[in-house]
Amino acid sequence: VVFKKTTPKTPPMTTPKTPPKILEEIETQILELINQNNRITKSEIGKKFGLSDDGVRYHIRKMTEKKILKWEGTSRRGSWKILKIIENTATKNIIGIETQIIELINLNNRITKSEIGENLGLSEDGVKYHIRKMTEKKILKWVGTSRTGNWKIEKDLTKSQGKQNN
Repeated sequence: VVFKKTTPKTPPMTTPKTPPKILEEIETQILELINQNNRITKSEIGKKFGLSDDGVRYHIRKMTEKKILKWEGTSRRGSWKILKIIENTATKNIIGIETQIIELINLNNRITKSEIGENLGLSEDGVKYHIRKMTEKKILKWVGTSRTGNWKIEKDLTKSQGKQNN
């Protein structure tokens, strides 16, 4: 029996997958842009970063599935809502936990303690500890009932200080 070497008829896949790190950078940049203007359109995002409409939809869908981002309202009168901050290690080292809590509350003043914990990778007790500490320092307080209330920032650490507040 003689085996004959043959060449494949279809070429191998030509486009390698984009590495996840690059996708995270693009998503972080998109979130920063949305944070500046929560009514920005997908086409404006595409023009800003040189992405196709499909590319923008891909990243938006990916962040929506991860529950990082959400569109609220109608297509014409709605706005983006950032549900979770994508944490990068440089930000975590520079900004203290208390400052990160303030940033989350700035994004959503009705955020729950468990949502804060999910975003920052803290236990429920860890979140309670930092919030109690911030309340004692008169940085933060809860206004209203447990169901209908919201957080009120008395002293915004993200604007007034550049130091770490752990």
